[in-house]
Amino acid sequence: MLHEMNSEMKDEKTRGRTRSLNLKGSTEDGFFVLSDAEEEDESSAWSCQVPMPTEAYEAQMGHHGGCTCCIASSRGSLVATGGADRKIMLWDPATMSVQSVLQGMVESVRDVSFTCNGEAVLGAGADKSVRVWKTGSGTSVHTLTGHSRAVNCVACDPGDPHKAISSAEDRHIRFWDLNRGYQIQGREIQLGEWTNAVCFASSGNLIISGHSKGLIKLWDPRASEKYIELDPIHTDAVVALCPMPLSTDLLLSAGRDNRLKIFDFRMEKVIHSFHDPQFCIGAMSYMGKGKSCISISRDEQFITAGSTSGSVMVWKADGSNYRCAKKLKPPEHTEPIIATAWANDRLFSCDRGGNIVVWS
Repeated sequence: MLHEMNSEMKDEKTRGRTRSLNLKGSTEDGFFVLSDAEEEDESSAWSCQVPMPTEAYEAQMGHHGGCTCCIASSRGSLVATGGADRKIMLWDPATMSVQSVLQGMVESVRDVSFTCNGEAVLGAGADKSVRVWKTGSGTSVHTLTGHSRAVNCVACDPGDPHKAISSAEDRHIRFWDLNRGYQIQGREIQLGEWTNAVCFASSGNLIISGHSKGLIKLWDPRASEKYIELDPIHTDAVVALCPMPLSTDLLLSAGRDNRLKIFDFRMEKVIHSFHDPQFCIGAMSYMGKGKSCISISRDEQFITAGSTSGSVMVWKADGSNYRCAKKLKPPEHTEPIIATAWANDRLFSCDRGGNIVVWS
């Protein structure tokens, strides 16, 4: 199922719980390891089951001009939303109160990401920059520059609070040192195709990018010229990627083909494909390229995505209702929903009109 130059991977031996894969783009027999995640001290925090959301808990106007993105911190104690109003808002999901309003972007915010320890939040901007703020004080720490065009995606390393990546319309993925506020020298990925979706695998040992024509690529973060190109997962452009919170080998993706898929990149196959006759994925469009924010509950029970109809679509991650989603439709969502995010047992949904709804 991998691209032609990666067919020799099939002959690699599997030893213990790891596997080595040869990569494209290298003049040598380079490899990296897909390893199972180590047990975390806070694993017990994930044992509680998340209930199916049924009703809107509260709704607020968050961003004038429309919301563009939404994400929760790893512990679910904060939710960040970005908007066309050039602001990032930090919310307490328990009280639905605004903790901070982060300013400084010159143009609209296109993506947000928390560091793994939750102490900083990053915003990707149409002004070609990535900005870093402290979540506790709301203080601006760094402005990361280096991209020559608008930055569409930003993602923080799940194991290192001082490292992040960003992807822009200049078709480059850049690596950042958040301690110094500079690009890591000699570390960048030049992309041949447009991408509006980039993330780390939950184990942190892979960078994943989604492209036009449904392609997904896996990159070695230690050697940016090495990658694996998977056969097309979607029949149209990939608009969102989301690593599964518990399963380190699984990835949730969404495409303009109005399909969400759970893909196992160790077994090289799609585990589940989700759709609905009434589902058309809601996305922000930049120069005709769509971008969305999808989410999965912390216990991997529920998958959510926004629809152009203003409904939140909810599927069970085990695939038991893969052809017919549960639809949550509040009166506040009159515009397409472009982002959903789980914060512990609460679900956030954000629409193109700027409305934010919390579900419980």
